Amino acid sequence: MSNTVICLPLFSINEQHLAGTLPLANLTRVCRQLPDTPNGALSYRLFGEKDDNGCLFLTITLSAEIPLLCVRCMEVFDFSLTTHQRFWLRGGNVPPTDTTDSEEELENGDIPLVELLSDELLLSLPQTPAHHPASCSAAAYYSH
Repeated sequence: MSNTVICLPLFSINEQHLAGTLPLANLTRVCRQLPDTPNGALSYRLFGEKDDNGCLFLTITLSAEIPLLCVRCMEVFDFSLTTHQRFWLRGGNVPPTDTTDSEEELENGDIPLVELLSDELLLSLPQTPAHHPASCSAAAYYSH
């Protein structure tokens, strides 16, 4: 699994699907950003798509429980991450102007699966992680 490389253009042209789980501990770039070594797994789904205009797209869906450090109380908490992102593959046909603003560009080419998942996971984490106020030991201090 850690050696899997995806050829994004072929993946999208052939409208392939890929789903699975990967231990979070195997995502070393992600682990370096976390306060604790995660025990769980990252669930992922990738879906390649080619529209009627020949534009290539990749949709990535991720979900995991990620240990983060609360910026208010400085305690570790489990953050439930679920993200769904659609990418236009740069280098192919330009998508029509009516595409949604939520589509991001992704460089077309070959990419290791672990690198792709790590990138998307890191970009999906909150910049200032915090407990829900009801469960944060420092929430009372910050609410005044």
